[in-house]
Amino acid sequence: MQSVYFSGATDNPALSFGKCRGLVRRELAEIGNLVDERLAGLREVIQIYLGIPLWCQRSKWKPPVSSRFIWFTMWEWPEIPKAQIDRINATQGLITPATWTDRIAADAGVDVPRFIVPFGVDPAVYNFQPKPRTKEDPFTFLWIGYQTGHVDAIRRGDRKIGDRKRGWLVRQAFEELDFGPEARLILKSVPYPAAPMNMHHRTPAGSDIHEYSLWVSEAEMVRLYRDADVMVWPTYGEGFGLPPLEAAACGTPTILPNYSAVEDYFDDDWLIQLPHQVGEIWPEAHDKMTGACVSIEELKAAMEYAFENRQDLQRMGEVGAAAVSESWTYEKATRPALRAVLDHYESEGL
Repeated sequence: MQSVYFSGATDNPALSFGKCRGLVRRELAEIGNLVDERLAGLREVIQIYLGIPLWCQRSKWKPPVSSRFIWFTMWEWPEIPKAQIDRINATQGLITPATWTDRIAADAGVDVPRFIVPFGVDPAVYNFQPKPRTKEDPFTFLWIGYQTGHVDAIRRGDRKIGDRKRGWLVRQAFEELDFGPEARLILKSVPYPAAPMNMHHRTPAGSDIHEYSLWVSEAEMVRLYRDADVMVWPTYGEGFGLPPLEAAACGTPTILPNYSAVEDYFDDDWLIQLPHQVGEIWPEAHDKMTGACVSIEELKAAMEYAFENRQDLQRMGEVGAAAVSESWTYEKATRPALRAVLDHYESEGL
């Protein structure tokens, strides 16, 4: 049994890497011999680090504890910085969570052994429950991401980094549609400097918009997913894209582009495709990036379709929950792929 020292960038379970770190650790414990840092330097131990090769986080990954260091990382755009590729090529392997992320790493020049290990959904937390709806219940659109935003960019100092999941566009589309009191929009982000913690306002026709900028428990996230009729997620690109799978597990379909890592699980039977064109995003940014560009008119059309077909969405929700349970849990998607990684290094005896 391969011995593994597993570390990562964060333990915060409210963040994607933090949540996945705990669940990947659980799967590794089922198939490998997990050791702590005191034994990590032994020749027979491999070190897997879950995080992005960012220089600002070097205190977490440099120097590697083990001489056999494997990155488990992702990137959201095809343009991976050369410095990150150099850091990956200086180690003994790369794990990414999707076919797309593996391909862009190869195209960028990664020449160490590569593996795909998808993330998954924990069915003990994210699971299906029927959605009893009455005519009095407002149709609920949900968006979740880093920053809801009122414009298409966030500035950190003089650097324009953007709102990759485009909460601002969802807000604008909803305000222009203005369904009246029969619809509401929930925008859930994480705390951000100067962001309102809890804001509510109404459109001229009476549609409610609720904005939450705070950390919440997984139980609260499950409630948000279940309360929603549809999640709206016009993301520019994803290194994996876990929220649509979590929403689907809870019976809620998502409107999103079939682009980037999402391509591995996208299915028209339980997701609503948002038309897109691949193009440059954030022209003012220091680093040029390409992603899925969508028009607000296409987004409004998809949201209007969802609003007018509530019962169809419920059927899609049932199909999606079954599909995730069948193929996208950690036990079924992640564990076999991790076993292949451990078997490779054990057989190589590097």
